[in-house]
Parts: sequence; structure tokens; C-alpha cells
Amino acid sequence: MATNPMQRKTRNSFLLGMIITLLVCMIIGIVCYFLIATKNKKEEEEKGAEVIAYVLNQDVKSGDEITEGMFTPITVYANTVPSNYVDEAQISALKMQDEEGNTLYKGDGDSFYMIQSERSIYKTIDEEGTKVLIKKDEHGYYKLKRSNEEKEYIKLLEVPTVAKIDMYTNTVLTLDALSKSDEFLTDDVRMVEYNMITLPTTIDVDDYIDIRLTLPNGQDFIVISKAKVISIQDTTIGLYLSEEEILMMNSAMVEAYTMTASNFYAIQYVEAGNQTMAKTTYTPTEAVKNLIDYDPNIVATAREVLTNRFDPGVRTYIDGSTGMYAMEAKTNIEAGFQEQIEKAKEARESYLQSIAAPVETTIE
Repeated sequence: MATNPMQRKTRNSFLLGMIITLLVCMIIGIVCYFLIATKNKKEEEEKGAEVIAYVLNQDVKSGDEITEGMFTPITVYANTVPSNYVDEAQISALKMQDEEGNTLYKGDGDSFYMIQSERSIYKTIDEEGTKVLIKKDEHGYYKLKRSNEEKEYIKLLEVPTVAKIDMYTNTVLTLDALSKSDEFLTDDVRMVEYNMITLPTTIDVDDYIDIRLTLPNGQDFIVISKAKVISIQDTTIGLYLSEEEILMMNSAMVEAYTMTASNFYAIQYVEAGNQTMAKTTYTPTEAVKNLIDYDPNIVATAREVLTNRFDPGVRTYIDGSTGMYAMEAKTNIEAGFQEQIEKAKEARESYLQSIAAPVETTIE
């Protein structure tokens, strides 16, 4: 069948247009593909390789030990986390383990626990008897035997890692936010309670404080530096102090009572894990210095430090202030200690009443 020249020309033009359109679409598609591929490649290069980082799965306070179970691994791009993030190789150093290789996990409050393969002879926190309760006191970490609750201390492979600052859930662990604990407790450390110290309104258990003495003339001395608050009951606080620190407190306490216009007070550290302890500036009396020289309960290194701390110049300033109260010193001291005793009695009675109060139960 003969084809009209006009029809043939129209058909050829249509086919040519289709071909050209297809070629243009193909060229645009190829260009878009390369543009997108180049962009994705650039983004991947900028993101870097995928890495394993670790985030906290609970809130952590400054000074808290970092233990297994407190962090969770996540897969992220290298450029989306700080350059000093804790990686897979470094995370193992954060784990608390004893000499036998048992890992310590964070429990409730100040307690820890470790998992045993079978029911343990020690106190546990689960019905199966495999999660052994671990507690901490001034001498270190210990287990309690079921039979007589005798303490059995454990030795850690490494010094615990602690948080320098307060951190919250989903915070990426970084090296700058962590440090090795500097709390090495000596054999002369004891828990001591005081109720004559002016306390900050926001003070809480586990806070770190300096205890200072302000004289009537405005001079201010640091008596105890960076002490950890172990307990609080009304105006009574409990601290872990060494023998030499107890003597410093006793010396400063007597002088605070001697001078009615003095102030014996505590101030808190803002970020205890990240702040170094302040240098003590208080110098004890000559009588306390003599006691230090022969007291067998003070370790040799502490004795040397305290002897070097005895600054006659500082004592001159303090003695000048106490001399103003020489006539009423005995009365002030007696009244001050009597008030301390009464406060201690009241705090003890309040504590006993709180633990003796009946617990309300609801029967469903």
C-alpha cells in the first residue's frame, strides 16, 4: 500500500523526536546518576568509616565508678562522635574486675555485684543466688558471707575508672570525661560524724566538700580538703577521714568554739571528678603537732606532710585571734561541745525513729 509522502514525513519526524527525547532522558539520567553517586561518595568520605562507640544507659554522677552494664555499644560514623570517643579497644580498661577475672556490675545505690556460675556461699541479690553482693567501705570492696556476714575483701585488677563530670543517659563516653580513681584508702581511715559544721543548703550524699574555718578578723583557712560526704542526717554529716585529718578537725573545732564570732563551714565542689583537691592552709596548734609526732595511728607519710604543714606564721595570725577570747575560751568550748553532744543525741534519736517506723503495705 502506497504511503502518502506527508504521512511518511510526519511519521519520520515523530520517530526522530522520540529518539531525541530518549537520548536526552538517558543523558539526564546518566548525569543525575553520577551527580548522586558523587554526592553519596563525598558524604561517605566525610562521614568516615563506621565505628563502634559506647553510650551510657543510665545517669552517672561525677565521681561514680564506671562498670560493665552501664554502657551500650552503638555503630556510628566516625565524624558523628567526638574524636576522643572510647572505642572497642579502650572499653575493656573501664571494666572493674577482681583478680579471678570476675566482672563487677553497678547495683542499687552504692552497691555492686558480680555473677557466679553457681549458687554462692556469699550474700546475693537474686533468688538464684548467683549475683553476689559487693559493698565498699574505707578499706575497699568486699563480699559478705551468708553464715556470719564476715567481710571478705576482694582485690581489683586495676584502679576503678570514675566519671569526671555528671553525665546522662545516651551520652557518648569520651576519654576526657573519665579518669582513674585517686581514692586510695589507708588503714587509718575512719568514718566520723560532725554536727557543728555549717552546711550548704544543696549538699547531698556523695558530694565532695572542703571544710573551712573563718576567724573573726575575716581570715579563712582550709582545714580539710575534698572530703566525700558519706551520710547526712539533719545537720549531721558523715565523712571518711584519716587520723591526721581527724586531729586537724579537732584542733580547728576547739578554736572555732573558742572564738564565738568564727565560722566552721563546708563548701561543695562543682565537678568533683574534674577538679583537683584544694591545698589545705590551716595549721594546727603546737599541742596537736606534738601529738602527731608520736601518734602511732598516723602513717609516716601523713606525719611528714603534717609536720611540713605546721607554719609558725599562720599560727601567729590564728593565735592573735584566739587571744582576744582568752577570758571566755573555756566557757565557749564547754558550751560548744555540750551543744554538739545534744545535737548528736537528737540526730541519733531521729535516725532510730526513722528506721523503726512501721512500713505501710497494701494488700491487693
